[in-house]
Amino acid sequence: VKKLKSSGRSPSGQDTKKISPPLSQLPQLPNIGKSTSSTNGSSSLVSPASPGVKKLTSTSPTAASLSIPPPPSLAAPPSLAAPPSLASLPVPKTSSTSLSSSSSAPTFRTSEVITNSSGGDRFSVSIANRKFSFTSELYLDNAASPSKSDGLLPESLTEKGRLQIEEFSKFLSGKLGGGRWTAEALRLLVRSDSTDTYRRFYKEYEQKRRIAMFALTKDSKLFLVTPKFHSAAKSIRDQLHSKTHTYAIFLMRSSTL
Repeated sequence: VKKLKSSGRSPSGQDTKKISPPLSQLPQLPNIGKSTSSTNGSSSLVSPASPGVKKLTSTSPTAASLSIPPPPSLAAPPSLAAPPSLASLPVPKTSSTSLSSSSSAPTFRTSEVITNSSGGDRFSVSIANRKFSFTSELYLDNAASPSKSDGLLPESLTEKGRLQIEEFSKFLSGKLGGGRWTAEALRLLVRSDSTDTYRRFYKEYEQKRRIAMFALTKDSKLFLVTPKFHSAAKSIRDQLHSKTHTYAIFLMRSSTL
């Protein structure tokens, strides 16, 4: 702060004294641009502003007063959640069937159940002196007209002999070629309680290349053709709609119809 001096003379020519105001009356200038600290850990910054300068105070908390919240838990969305255990999954209900075959049955437009001569729909089949015995049903598939063999077959079918593949094919073609005989291919469907015996039968007969023959009457015969030898029944190959089923070929004289 500079002292105020006069020229030594007043306009009137009188000498003047030096004016020195007391220090207590001098204005207090702020410490512009300097920071001050206090004992409580806070700092203040004086801004070079106009009169009425405000102090900007920032508080620096100590490490003991800091409280850092824990990170949020990252829960997986429902789509990424762990799959349920197998024990908690519902078990679908399945319907059981009393019929079975060597493979899954295909879908047919129509299937006519063949009845036996007693009016029932079960047939007891016995082959190789009862070595293979099983119960089955017979179906005529995709027929344009009712079956000609319905009600004609006996309930018990017992094998009378067996033919080689070539012999059977020649015999069937000869009978149908003359025009006096007709044949129907009936799909064999075995009851579930006879599946094991039926499988042993067709595996053995396919291995030995044989066709089981049933002599019903002098005017009718029945042959069991397993899936492997469908081609041997070439005369009626168009009636064998399923490649996985055994067919009963019912051969009858036309005059008996």
